[in-house]
Amino acid sequence: MKRTWITVKRGILEPKHRFALGELIWLFMYILDITNWEAGTIENWLDRGAAEELEMPLATLRDQRRKLQEKGYITCEPKQHGIRVIVHNWTNPKEYTGQKYNSKSTSDTPSDTPSDTPSLESVASNDASSYSQKSQNKNQKETEVPIPDSLNTEEFIKAWSEWIAFRKEIKKKMTPTIQEKQLKKLSEYSPGVAAAMLEQSMVNGWTGLFPIKNNDVGAKYGI
Repeated sequence: MKRTWITVKRGILEPKHRFALGELIWLFMYILDITNWEAGTIENWLDRGAAEELEMPLATLRDQRRKLQEKGYITCEPKQHGIRVIVHNWTNPKEYTGQKYNSKSTSDTPSDTPSDTPSLESVASNDASSYSQKSQNKNQKETEVPIPDSLNTEEFIKAWSEWIAFRKEIKKKMTPTIQEKQLKKLSEYSPGVAAAMLEQSMVNGWTGLFPIKNNDVGAKYGI
């Protein structure tokens, strides 16, 4: 990673953002550093490349990017060769009008009304909270299929939640029927092996589940 300076407005230090971001601040700062100043977007974002540069586990990065979207800081749009990341309430550091870009209500359309929203800062307001709650409710509906008792461990539940989020990102439906079939297949293994199978598929961009072939993933779960 280049050892360069990144400048942000002080609004990002407000308590509402500190409480909302927590450990997500590091990924969000990385996103801000490579965002296009004029458009407030990143074209063709690749999770794997970002994870390697940040020396962060791929599954962790994907989980944190999903949380940034749920909290209303960014929107991620899958594209043919990657993901388009839109930073909300962006203001161009080269402009002095305070004009906002990428508001939640207007997407990519610049706002005509100047705002005091700090440059390189995203929303964390009631709108963001409402958006996050809707996302949580939607996720609850999609994950209402019960976890088998044999897999009901913290390790597996975390991996299963990440798997569902990953499938959503790549536009592969996780209907209750699909969830039931996959959980039935995974229940043939121990929780650790089942969690490793999920991570292996996410790391490789697979849509299916297969026996462990990735030694690094296997080692992480003690396999």
